[in-house]
Amino acid sequence: MSTGGWLIFSVANDGDMDWNRGMKDYMYGFRGDGATWLGLEPVYQLCKEKNCELRLKFSEYDKNYVAYVDNFYLEDGSTGYVIRLSSVRGPDEAQGFVHNILHHDGARFSANDTDNDESYGENCANTHKSGWWYRECYTFKFIGDGKRRDHTGMNIYWGRNLKNIHYAEMALRVQPKYKIE
Repeated sequence: MSTGGWLIFSVANDGDMDWNRGMKDYMYGFRGDGATWLGLEPVYQLCKEKNCELRLKFSEYDKNYVAYVDNFYLEDGSTGYVIRLSSVRGPDEAQGFVHNILHHDGARFSANDTDNDESYGENCANTHKSGWWYRECYTFKFIGDGKRRDHTGMNIYWGRNLKNIHYAEMALRVQPKYKIE
């Protein structure tokens, strides 16, 4: 899916998508019930020149938010698709969220069969029923069962408060490597 130069690579909603999957699915993508995951490998290929912008859109039931990450990219599969995030921009009311996303910079992707998180003795992907760039088993994740209102659903920590969200979208836009003045 593409809109306005943005390639939407992840959509999670209140549908019945099963996000508790193995690394191969997360590497190459899947879709169903209005939800989409393009795949780690295609995102890596698109952004390996380190010139992508990431847009994060999410909704609580009564409010919508958008945040942007500059210089977003993934390292290759041999690293566990380490996520790289530099500066984050977002509305003032979303500053707690904006701060928490940077916590994931440098995290490797975990799936139910691939424990790459930094949590000792626990696979966060199994605990939270979805793959993600976990460091420990908290902070936030943009994928999961939107009907769940516990740690297995889509949720973010807003400051120190857990917020459940019912829609989340991640999109990327490749930025020109050189700007012509």
